[in-house]
Amino acid sequence: MKIFSFFLLLLLTAALSAAEGELSFDRKVKQGDYFQAEITLNAEREYKFILSGPGKPVLKQDSLVLTLFGGMKVLEVNQHGNPSQIELRIDNISGTLNGTKIDSNDLNGKIITGDLRKYPVRFLFSDTGKPIPRKAHLALSSRFRVPAENSLKDTLGTGMIPQNGKRWRISALPILESLKKRGFQITGDSILADAVFEGREKYRKTDCWKVVVNISSREMQTLDFRLKAELWIPVDPDKNVIRMIRTGTEVIDRPLPPENPISAGSDVRVITKERLEAVLIPAKEPPRTIPKNKEWSDFLLR
Repeated sequence: MKIFSFFLLLLLTAALSAAEGELSFDRKVKQGDYFQAEITLNAEREYKFILSGPGKPVLKQDSLVLTLFGGMKVLEVNQHGNPSQIELRIDNISGTLNGTKIDSNDLNGKIITGDLRKYPVRFLFSDTGKPIPRKAHLALSSRFRVPAENSLKDTLGTGMIPQNGKRWRISALPILESLKKRGFQITGDSILADAVFEGREKYRKTDCWKVVVNISSREMQTLDFRLKAELWIPVDPDKNVIRMIRTGTEVIDRPLPPENPISAGSDVRVITKERLEAVLIPAKEPPRTIPKNKEWSDFLLR
Protein backbone atom coordinates (compact mmCIF):
# COMPACT_ATOMS: atom_id res chain seq x y z
CA MET A 1 0.00 0.00 0.00
CA LYS A 2 2.87 2.35 0.84
CA ILE A 3 4.56 1.46 -2.47
CA PHE A 4 1.33 2.24 -4.34
CA SER A 5 1.02 5.59 -2.57
CA PHE A 6 4.64 6.38 -3.37
CA PHE A 7 4.16 5.71 -7.10
CA LEU A 8 0.89 7.70 -7.06
CA LEU A 9 2.81 10.63 -5.56
CA LEU A 10 5.44 10.32 -8.31
CA LEU A 11 2.75 10.33 -11.00
CA LEU A 12 1.05 13.39 -9.52
CA THR A 13 4.36 15.23 -9.24
CA ALA A 14 5.18 14.43 -12.88
CA ALA A 15 1.73 15.60 -13.99
CA LEU A 16 2.07 18.87 -12.10
CA SER A 17 5.54 19.45 -13.54
CA ALA A 18 4.21 18.87 -17.06
CA ALA A 19 1.34 21.30 -16.50
CA GLU A 20 3.71 23.95 -15.15
CA GLY A 21 6.05 23.55 -18.11
CA GLU A 22 3.35 23.66 -20.79
CA LEU A 23 3.23 26.67 -23.10
CA SER A 24 -0.40 27.68 -23.53
CA PHE A 25 -1.66 28.69 -26.97
CA ASP A 26 -4.95 29.97 -25.54
CA ARG A 27 -4.05 33.66 -25.93
CA LYS A 28 -6.83 36.21 -26.18
CA VAL A 29 -6.95 39.98 -25.98
CA LYS A 30 -9.51 41.62 -23.72
CA GLN A 31 -11.59 44.75 -23.94
CA GLY A 32 -9.53 47.63 -22.56
CA ASP A 33 -6.11 46.11 -23.37
CA TYR A 34 -3.59 48.70 -24.55
CA PHE A 35 -0.44 48.09 -26.60
CA GLN A 36 2.48 50.00 -28.04
CA ALA A 37 2.20 49.08 -31.71
CA GLU A 38 4.85 48.88 -34.43
CA ILE A 39 3.64 47.68 -37.82
CA THR A 40 5.40 47.39 -41.17
CA LEU A 41 3.71 45.98 -44.25
CA ASN A 42 5.04 45.44 -47.78
CA ALA A 43 2.60 43.98 -50.27
CA GLU A 44 2.45 43.69 -54.04
CA ARG A 45 -0.05 42.12 -56.38
CA GLU A 46 0.38 41.39 -60.08
CA TYR A 47 -2.48 40.65 -62.44
CA LYS A 48 -1.55 38.90 -65.68
CA PHE A 49 -4.35 38.61 -68.23
CA ILE A 50 -3.48 35.85 -70.70
CA LEU A 51 -5.78 36.46 -73.66
CA SER A 52 -6.58 33.92 -76.34
CA GLY A 53 -4.52 34.38 -79.47
CA PRO A 54 -0.90 35.35 -80.13
CA GLY A 55 -0.95 38.70 -78.27
CA LYS A 56 1.29 39.42 -75.25
CA PRO A 57 -0.19 39.14 -71.72
CA VAL A 58 -1.69 42.30 -70.23
CA LEU A 59 -0.10 43.21 -66.87
CA LYS A 60 -1.44 45.28 -63.98
CA GLN A 61 0.37 45.82 -60.68
CA ASP A 62 -0.66 47.12 -57.25
CA SER A 63 1.71 47.84 -54.36
CA LEU A 64 1.50 49.01 -50.77
CA VAL A 65 4.13 50.01 -48.22
CA LEU A 66 2.99 50.96 -44.71
CA THR A 67 4.80 51.84 -41.49
CA LEU A 68 2.89 52.68 -38.31
CA PHE A 69 4.05 53.57 -34.80
CA GLY A 70 1.61 54.38 -32.02
CA GLY A 71 -0.74 52.94 -29.45
CA MET A 72 -3.63 50.52 -29.90
CA LYS A 73 -6.52 50.10 -27.48
CA VAL A 74 -8.97 47.21 -27.78
CA LEU A 75 -12.53 48.53 -27.58
CA GLU A 76 -14.35 45.28 -28.36
CA VAL A 77 -13.51 41.63 -29.08
CA ASN A 78 -15.44 38.90 -30.87
CA GLN A 79 -16.33 35.57 -29.31
CA HIS A 80 -12.92 34.15 -30.24
CA GLY A 81 -11.00 36.89 -28.44
CA ASN A 82 -9.94 38.81 -31.57
CA PRO A 83 -10.28 42.63 -31.71
CA SER A 84 -13.43 43.76 -33.55
CA GLN A 85 -13.21 47.46 -32.62
CA ILE A 86 -9.98 49.33 -31.90
CA GLU A 87 -8.62 52.78 -31.19
CA LEU A 88 -5.31 53.88 -32.71
CA ARG A 89 -3.17 56.71 -31.35
CA ILE A 90 -0.94 57.49 -34.31
CA ASP A 91 2.52 58.78 -33.43
CA ASN A 92 3.82 58.33 -36.95
CA ILE A 93 2.44 56.80 -40.13
CA SER A 94 4.05 56.72 -43.56
CA GLY A 95 3.97 54.72 -46.76
CA THR A 96 3.04 54.57 -50.42
CA LEU A 97 0.06 53.22 -52.32
CA ASN A 98 0.83 52.19 -55.91
CA GLY A 99 3.92 54.37 -55.77
CA THR A 100 2.08 57.48 -54.50
CA LYS A 101 2.98 58.79 -51.05
CA ILE A 102 0.31 58.54 -48.35
CA ASP A 103 -0.36 62.00 -46.88
CA SER A 104 0.35 61.57 -43.17
CA ASN A 105 -0.04 65.20 -42.11
CA ASP A 106 -3.70 64.73 -41.20
CA LEU A 107 -3.01 61.52 -39.23
CA ASN A 108 0.16 61.99 -37.19
CA GLY A 109 -0.74 62.84 -33.59
CA LYS A 110 -4.40 61.90 -34.12
CA ILE A 111 -6.64 59.30 -32.49
CA ILE A 112 -8.79 57.23 -34.83
CA THR A 113 -11.26 54.39 -34.27
CA GLY A 114 -11.48 51.27 -36.39
CA ASP A 115 -14.72 49.32 -36.75
CA LEU A 116 -13.70 45.85 -37.93
CA ARG A 117 -16.98 44.05 -37.32
CA LYS A 118 -17.96 43.77 -40.98
CA TYR A 119 -16.60 44.38 -44.45
CA PRO A 120 -15.75 47.03 -45.51
CA VAL A 121 -14.06 48.06 -42.28
CA ARG A 122 -14.27 51.74 -41.28
CA PHE A 123 -11.74 54.17 -39.83
CA LEU A 124 -12.93 57.49 -38.39
CA PHE A 125 -11.32 60.39 -36.55
CA SER A 126 -12.32 60.00 -32.89
CA ASP A 127 -12.86 63.72 -32.27
CA THR A 128 -14.99 64.50 -35.35
CA GLY A 129 -16.38 61.13 -36.45
CA LYS A 130 -15.31 61.90 -40.03
CA PRO A 131 -13.61 59.30 -42.28
CA ILE A 132 -9.83 59.40 -42.55
CA PRO A 133 -8.24 60.16 -45.99
CA ARG A 134 -8.91 57.52 -48.66
CA LYS A 135 -5.33 56.35 -49.24
CA ALA A 136 -4.67 56.01 -45.52
CA HIS A 137 -7.94 54.08 -45.18
CA LEU A 138 -6.94 51.66 -47.95
CA ALA A 139 -3.53 51.16 -46.30
CA LEU A 140 -4.93 50.52 -42.80
CA SER A 141 -7.71 48.24 -44.07
CA SER A 142 -5.06 46.03 -45.66
CA ARG A 143 -3.66 45.40 -42.18
CA PHE A 144 -6.72 45.64 -39.91
CA ARG A 145 -9.45 43.43 -41.36
CA VAL A 146 -12.59 41.69 -40.18
CA PRO A 147 -11.31 39.48 -37.33
CA ALA A 148 -10.94 35.76 -37.85
CA GLU A 149 -13.57 33.42 -36.45
CA ASN A 150 -10.92 31.27 -34.81
CA SER A 151 -8.08 31.71 -32.35
CA LEU A 152 -4.43 30.69 -32.06
CA LYS A 153 -5.32 27.51 -30.19
CA ASP A 154 -7.66 26.44 -33.01
CA THR A 155 -4.56 26.12 -35.20
CA LEU A 156 -1.73 25.18 -32.82
CA GLY A 157 -3.73 23.30 -30.17
CA THR A 158 -4.44 24.26 -26.56
CA GLY A 159 -0.82 23.96 -25.43
CA MET A 160 2.36 21.92 -25.49
CA ILE A 161 5.52 21.35 -23.46
CA PRO A 162 8.11 23.29 -25.51
CA GLN A 163 11.33 21.70 -26.68
CA ASN A 164 13.82 23.25 -29.08
CA GLY A 165 13.37 21.72 -32.53
CA LYS A 166 10.12 19.96 -31.66
CA ARG A 167 7.77 19.82 -34.68
CA TRP A 168 4.11 18.88 -34.85
CA ARG A 169 1.21 18.84 -37.29
CA ILE A 170 -1.31 21.64 -36.83
CA SER A 171 -4.92 22.13 -37.89
CA ALA A 172 -5.54 23.40 -41.41
CA LEU A 173 -9.26 23.93 -40.73
CA PRO A 174 -9.06 27.76 -40.34
CA ILE A 175 -7.25 28.02 -43.70
CA LEU A 176 -9.74 25.65 -45.33
CA GLU A 177 -12.69 27.71 -44.10
CA SER A 178 -11.08 30.93 -45.32
CA LEU A 179 -10.40 29.48 -48.78
CA LYS A 180 -13.92 28.09 -49.07
CA LYS A 181 -15.33 31.56 -48.39
CA ARG A 182 -13.25 32.75 -51.35
CA GLY A 183 -14.79 30.11 -53.62
CA PHE A 184 -12.13 27.37 -53.52
CA GLN A 185 -13.45 23.83 -53.09
CA ILE A 186 -10.59 21.94 -51.44
CA THR A 187 -10.03 19.25 -48.84
CA GLY A 188 -7.62 18.87 -45.93
CA ASP A 189 -5.37 16.68 -48.10
CA SER A 190 -4.61 19.73 -50.24
CA ILE A 191 -2.87 21.60 -47.41
CA LEU A 192 0.35 20.87 -45.51
CA ALA A 193 0.57 22.55 -42.11
CA ASP A 194 3.08 22.19 -39.28
CA ALA A 195 4.79 24.18 -36.54
CA VAL A 196 8.17 23.98 -34.80
CA PHE A 197 9.73 25.41 -31.64
CA GLU A 198 12.79 27.41 -32.73
CA GLY A 199 14.08 28.19 -29.28
CA ARG A 200 13.53 30.30 -26.19
CA GLU A 201 14.68 33.92 -26.30
CA LYS A 202 14.14 37.38 -24.83
CA TYR A 203 12.35 39.96 -26.93
CA ARG A 204 11.98 43.49 -25.51
CA LYS A 205 12.78 42.04 -22.06
CA THR A 206 9.97 39.48 -22.37
CA ASP A 207 10.79 35.79 -22.03
CA CYS A 208 9.33 34.05 -25.11
CA TRP A 209 9.28 30.86 -27.10
CA LYS A 210 9.64 31.39 -30.84
CA VAL A 211 7.25 29.23 -32.85
CA VAL A 212 7.43 29.03 -36.65
CA VAL A 213 4.33 27.99 -38.60
CA ASN A 214 4.48 26.79 -42.21
CA ILE A 215 1.34 26.27 -44.30
CA SER A 216 1.31 25.45 -48.02
CA SER A 217 -0.90 24.03 -50.73
CA ARG A 218 -0.29 20.69 -52.40
CA GLU A 219 -1.19 19.47 -55.92
CA MET A 220 -3.82 22.14 -56.59
CA GLN A 221 -4.40 23.24 -60.19
CA THR A 222 -5.80 26.74 -59.62
CA LEU A 223 -4.09 27.77 -56.36
CA ASP A 224 -0.52 27.66 -55.09
CA PHE A 225 0.42 29.34 -51.82
CA ARG A 226 3.21 29.38 -49.24
CA LEU A 227 2.72 30.98 -45.83
CA LYS A 228 5.27 31.31 -43.05
CA ALA A 229 4.51 32.92 -39.68
CA GLU A 230 7.12 33.50 -36.96
CA LEU A 231 5.51 34.01 -33.54
CA TRP A 232 7.08 35.21 -30.29
CA ILE A 233 4.83 33.73 -27.59
CA PRO A 234 5.51 34.89 -24.00
CA VAL A 235 6.11 32.26 -21.35
CA ASP A 236 3.68 34.28 -19.19
CA PRO A 237 0.25 32.82 -20.13
CA ASP A 238 -1.47 36.16 -19.43
CA LYS A 239 0.36 37.88 -22.31
CA ASN A 240 -0.58 37.58 -25.97
CA VAL A 241 1.81 37.11 -28.91
CA ILE A 242 4.07 40.18 -28.79
CA ARG A 243 5.69 39.85 -32.21
CA MET A 244 4.73 38.27 -35.50
CA ILE A 245 6.51 38.19 -38.86
CA ARG A 246 4.36 36.80 -41.66
CA THR A 247 5.56 36.22 -45.22
CA GLY A 248 3.49 34.69 -47.95
CA THR A 249 3.13 34.14 -51.69
CA GLU A 250 -0.12 33.18 -53.43
CA VAL A 251 -0.67 32.35 -57.10
CA ILE A 252 -4.20 32.01 -58.45
CA ASP A 253 -5.04 30.85 -61.99
CA ARG A 254 -8.63 31.26 -63.11
CA PRO A 255 -10.44 31.30 -66.48
CA LEU A 256 -12.29 34.49 -67.34
CA PRO A 257 -16.10 34.24 -67.69
CA PRO A 258 -16.92 32.39 -70.94
CA GLU A 259 -20.12 34.43 -71.48
CA ASN A 260 -18.03 37.32 -72.83
CA PRO A 261 -16.92 36.48 -76.41
CA ILE A 262 -13.90 38.75 -76.07
CA SER A 263 -12.55 36.90 -73.01
CA ALA A 264 -13.60 33.39 -74.02
CA GLY A 265 -10.62 31.05 -73.77
CA SER A 266 -8.62 33.56 -71.72
CA ASP A 267 -7.18 33.25 -68.21
CA VAL A 268 -6.04 35.55 -65.44
CA ARG A 269 -3.15 34.87 -63.08
CA VAL A 270 -2.96 36.81 -59.81
CA ILE A 271 0.33 36.74 -57.88
CA THR A 272 0.30 38.22 -54.37
CA LYS A 273 3.37 38.66 -52.18
CA GLU A 274 3.27 40.06 -48.66
CA ARG A 275 5.52 40.62 -45.68
CA LEU A 276 4.00 41.85 -42.43
CA GLU A 277 5.74 42.50 -39.12
CA ALA A 278 3.60 43.45 -36.13
CA VAL A 279 4.89 44.18 -32.63
CA LEU A 280 2.34 44.67 -29.83
CA ILE A 281 3.87 45.37 -26.42
CA PRO A 282 1.47 45.60 -23.44
CA ALA A 283 1.60 49.13 -22.01
CA LYS A 284 -0.21 51.59 -19.78
CA GLU A 285 -2.66 53.80 -21.63
CA PRO A 286 -1.53 57.46 -21.60
CA PRO A 287 -3.94 60.24 -20.58
CA ARG A 288 -6.22 61.54 -23.32
CA THR A 289 -5.80 65.25 -22.55
CA ILE A 290 -2.88 67.47 -21.65
CA PRO A 291 -3.08 68.26 -17.91
CA LYS A 292 -3.92 71.85 -16.99
CA ASN A 293 -1.22 74.11 -15.56
CA LYS A 294 -1.32 74.23 -11.80
CA GLU A 295 -0.07 77.83 -11.49
CA TRP A 296 -1.35 80.97 -13.27
CA SER A 297 2.27 82.16 -13.50
CA ASP A 298 3.10 79.15 -15.70
CA PHE A 299 0.30 80.13 -18.08
CA LEU A 300 1.30 83.84 -18.18
CA LEU A 301 4.95 83.05 -18.92
CA ARG A 302 4.09 80.93 -21.98
